[in-house]
Amino acid sequence: ERKINVIKNCLDEMGDPCKSLIQLTYFNKLSMDDICERLGYKNRETAKNAKYKCMERVRKMVLQRILTVQTND
Repeated sequence: ERKINVIKNCLDEMGDPCKSLIQLTYFNKLSMDDICERLGYKNRETAKNAKYKCMERVRKMVLQRILTVQTND
């Protein structure tokens, strides 16, 4: 449960467009075409590339926080 809270906090801190992109992809289960239309991306490849970069950012944030919490326990 603590890990889920860490992920939620990291997403909240990311801000847009990353937060929206991740939410629309994983929580709302929208297609890349729908996401392009909603967020104004030029094409699917641009949206997929942005999603990849956002996911890398959130992974790094989450891992850093989890390691920090484990170190402090």
